[in-house]
Amino acid sequence: MADMDLIPDDYRQQHRLRRILRQLGLAALVVCLVVGLARGALAMLTQRDSLAITGFEQQEQLVRQQQAELASLQQHYKVLQARLADGGSIEGSSMRVLLRAIDVAHAPDVWFESMNFEQAAQARVQINGAALGHARLAAFMRNLSAQPGVAEVRLIDSKPGASGDQQAIAFTLAMKLVPEAGK
Repeated sequence: MADMDLIPDDYRQQHRLRRILRQLGLAALVVCLVVGLARGALAMLTQRDSLAITGFEQQEQLVRQQQAELASLQQHYKVLQARLADGGSIEGSSMRVLLRAIDVAHAPDVWFESMNFEQAAQARVQINGAALGHARLAAFMRNLSAQPGVAEVRLIDSKPGASGDQQAIAFTLAMKLVPEAGK
């Protein structure tokens, strides 16, 4: 009796088939989960890389614009240098005196934002700029007024916070040059 098998073969095959189908279903579910997670991870990495690429493209465009501007400024600089080499005449001798005076009196903590030059009987210059404090602005003005060919240096206006820098002082200077200086 011990050798006798009371479980019918059909039942045993159905049980084995169910077990195989259950294992296959579980394996398919695991494969679907792994594929879904991998797809999500790839989508996230793709999005991150797309954002980085967009940022790099914007930076590249900015660099190209800056390079074009630099080339334009370098060309303008060459034109001005050629004018000076052809006789030193940007606006005559008064301009040479002005440029020499500014060059000698220049300080790294004082910078210009614009400069207007008016050639008349007495050359007049208006300078808009900024300095890192009133003391440095005053020293620059003293140095500038001590230069040969400079008749007068006057502070028209000053106010704190130039160019978003809370330490900087925005200023406007008026300057007169000695008539016919430098000739």
